[in-house]
Amino acid sequence: MLHDIEVSAGMAASIMKCAAERGVDAAPIARACGLEPRDFGQVNKKLNLPDLCRLLEALAALTRDPYFGLHAGAAFEKGASGVLGYALMHAPTVKHAVELVRDCFHKVDTSTLYNFAVSGTETRIEWSLSPLVVRRSQYTDLAYVAVIAHFRSILGPGFQRIRAEIETPKPKNPTIYRELIAKNLRFGAPVNAFTVPNDELDRQNPAADPRLFAILRDQLDGMPQLNGHGPAPIQSIRRIVEHSLGGPQPTLSELAGRIGMSERTLQRRLAESGSSLHDIVDQSRRDLAEQLLVETDLSLSQISERLGFSAPSAFTRSASRWFGKPPSKLRQQ
Repeated sequence: MLHDIEVSAGMAASIMKCAAERGVDAAPIARACGLEPRDFGQVNKKLNLPDLCRLLEALAALTRDPYFGLHAGAAFEKGASGVLGYALMHAPTVKHAVELVRDCFHKVDTSTLYNFAVSGTETRIEWSLSPLVVRRSQYTDLAYVAVIAHFRSILGPGFQRIRAEIETPKPKNPTIYRELIAKNLRFGAPVNAFTVPNDELDRQNPAADPRLFAILRDQLDGMPQLNGHGPAPIQSIRRIVEHSLGGPQPTLSELAGRIGMSERTLQRRLAESGSSLHDIVDQSRRDLAEQLLVETDLSLSQISERLGFSAPSAFTRSASRWFGKPPSKLRQQ
């Protein structure tokens, strides 16, 4: 659900400064988006990501800067994201940094689904935001620049061998993206990703403090899971289902395997919560349908396809059940 899609407040640390440099007081705009500017930069607090995305889109429009998110990402201080950011700064090698993201990022971020793929020659990190976050292009740019900066520092000259992909459609001026992200960058990708040659994984971080990294890594390992792994898996299941909308839905057995739980245990946990896989799929479709109807100009047939319905008529019936009116009426309102 939208209210539990959150990121560290540290991710907003550079936004106010970036807006002020362009002559905009972002504080009242942030409050109008449901955010409190005093929270920005406080790493122990969380921000609602859809609200943060609305703020970024509004500031990009007000400053007439289509690359506002990129500029905010470039102004982002690496330590502003808290323990994880400092740990990345002091990772002894590229491999340590990759493993840190793999094992710990979901402890500070409930908005992103990650996937890691290792072949004989390269390691690939993929991530995408919940599809419930419809207007997210500026945040995608900000987060990509902020994250990739850590790997740029560690890899040094080896960074030229990185292959990067971003969901953002190819802009009129791709040069600034290639300067801030990577020269080898593909636009309009289905997910955000970057690929590191495996022979770069042992590259030493010149700024590393191995003892500090070990302390921070232990602290992160001791933090609770935010996305519901282990004793409360429902949120994890919802995340996976949301990212699967529009395509084949994973089976209960596949979901159980992905969160490290037996199918029988997952069935019991769902029953204890008063839910079912069908209920989670239905609620996820409802939430995304509302966002797409209210915040986009997509046709009803396009929305139906994104939600994974077999036909627009099936979507119309479900929307009428969800909202008490046909989707066209909801959109008019």
